[in-house]
Amino acid sequence: MTFIPSRIAVVGATGPTGAHLVDELLARGRRVRVVSRSLNRLERVFEGIEVEREAANALDPEATRRAIEGCDLVVDCIGLPPATMDEHGSTARVLVDAARDAGARCLQVSSYWAFLPTDREVIDESSPRVGDHPYYRPRREAEDVMLAAGAAVVHLPDFFGPRVHTSTVQRALKEAARGGPIRCIGSPGTRRDAGFIPDLMRSVADLAEHEKAYGTDWGLPGTGPVSSVELARLAGDHLGH
Repeated sequence: MTFIPSRIAVVGATGPTGAHLVDELLARGRRVRVVSRSLNRLERVFEGIEVEREAANALDPEATRRAIEGCDLVVDCIGLPPATMDEHGSTARVLVDAARDAGARCLQVSSYWAFLPTDREVIDESSPRVGDHPYYRPRREAEDVMLAAGAAVVHLPDFFGPRVHTSTVQRALKEAARGGPIRCIGSPGTRRDAGFIPDLMRSVADLAEHEKAYGTDWGLPGTGPVSSVELARLAGDHLGH
């Protein structure tokens, strides 16, 4: 069954996942409200774009309720820096409470981090989630909060593309473009999946429109596994060095 929300609040809209999801939703003719802590940043990122702008800290329950009022879908695209990574669980609780009060559904854009560390070559929704690293645990905690509230949770692979500032593939491509060697994590021959961020957000927008997407989690594939060696060759072919 199809679910077409009348107004969608994208929280954490100024980050790469949020900004690209907004682009995709607008292309589908959806009404979008962008939410972030800084109104100045919202105005800068979405200058000249027909969206509603609301400044709110997702740790502030009252501000968050006001920011999503009148929306029937709330998308959590919050990506916190390492220093405040442990706040992911708290922001998820604030969002699900605010969405419940507004009568809205929730969808969380998360990552593969909750499944780390792993010894599996392929991670999927059935993979164990046991890591206690201070970066992985808060992601898992936030996902559990969302799932318990009946939200859809989407696990992204590593991603790259416009507006992306932190990822292993993005960093390697930037290093290649500067003409220097690229760094890698682990063996240069290890192949890992990665996705082009506009393509991934198209899949997220597709999921958001299906009733059966809610109440469970989804692992999105990328464009296919690639090693650091292969990535260097691809970049070299395009850059001519």
